[in-house]
Amino acid sequence: MNRGAHGPALQVISNEFESNVVQLEDAASAHKQRHLLNSEALALEAEYGHNAYSDYLRIHHCRPSVDEAEVIGRLLGGRVQADDGTMQPALNDLDRKAIASIKQRRSDASHRYDQLMRVRMAIAALASNRDNPADIIGSGSVLLNDEEITGQLSDALEWLTRFAQEWKNRGKETCARSEELDGGPEVPHGGEGRDVRINR
Repeated sequence: MNRGAHGPALQVISNEFESNVVQLEDAASAHKQRHLLNSEALALEAEYGHNAYSDYLRIHHCRPSVDEAEVIGRLLGGRVQADDGTMQPALNDLDRKAIASIKQRRSDASHRYDQLMRVRMAIAALASNRDNPADIIGSGSVLLNDEEITGQLSDALEWLTRFAQEWKNRGKETCARSEELDGGPEVPHGGEGRDVRINR
């Protein structure tokens, strides 16, 4: 310790303490990484069962190299993450087209679901109305925005009319299929349970 003009001054003699701190931080980071990979391995086994990728994570406490990940992915029939962050094996053109097709089907299904939910809610809401429409319009509520209702009413009625017609056709087709399934050769009246004997 040196004494300066304004009192004692501390002097750094060694960087050993700082070095130990860095080593402890590295050890803590490695322990955390190992714990995360082990948790990931257990989660994979819980969902997909015992597999080569989860084994690698638990045994080596790190992700496989790109080449190793490619082999493991092909063995599992899927893709796994390599140590450089990429998913292996890499996608080819057929894989990309298949994935794009799956995404499109999911998007279409989601779009149809949204429309289905809207029409269900709209029909349920309108079916609960009991007052005379003239009384509702005559109330002069600020909710009756003339421009907004005028712009949407025609399209809403046109679409709902088409929906109602398709719904009726669906009902007719369902009844027709039910009759076909229930139908069969008619049994003569009074002939149930009788044996038919042919005399030669």
